Amino acid sequence: MISANYRLAPEWPFPACLDDCLEVLQWMQKNGATVGGDGARIAVGGDSAGGNIAAALPLKARDAGLPVPQAAVLLAPITDFFFEQYESFERLAPLGIVYDAAFIGFIRGAYLVHGKNWGHPHASPARANLRGYPATFIATGTADPLVDDNHGFAQKLRAAGVTEVEHLVREGMPHGFYFFPGMFKQGDEAFAAVAKFLERTGLA
Repeated sequence: MISANYRLAPEWPFPACLDDCLEVLQWMQKNGATVGGDGARIAVGGDSAGGNIAAALPLKARDAGLPVPQAAVLLAPITDFFFEQYESFERLAPLGIVYDAAFIGFIRGAYLVHGKNWGHPHASPARANLRGYPATFIATGTADPLVDDNHGFAQKLRAAGVTEVEHLVREGMPHGFYFFPGMFKQGDEAFAAVAKFLERTGLA
């Protein structure tokens, strides 16, 4: 496993972090064997805002004419910065359970800076042409304001012809429920599902 130490907003706004991750992906594709990996068998992954980067990275690579990773593991990713169009955001974000409306608004402003960037396909992958997108696993809880965003992204992937798309949804779980080992059995279920997904796609 490789963790990318990418530049952070607001000091380094969009697309700095994505550019950094693309460089890491390219390095891994060429040099993966030097760290015990395989440059031809790469899954990108991330959680929340990191899930946004992981969701955008296959598109960034494709649009640059570079090889696309073989899979994406997205844990409650932001796939569309037009949050307000989703019923789950309007209903759950004001409640302040882990993610609230003010915090998500801060992320949008600090990372994308200008409203003109909100719909950029490398910022909001759900608004991109998803042709050639890799096999994808998504995990979300029903108490997460992003659940409708994630559901919509999974639907768009299937409509674009992505044959391996799994959206694991756990009832009553908040944003980041998979980061509480021993507290929520649903978190253990999510990681077990990730393992099975990677096995199915030949990456584990």
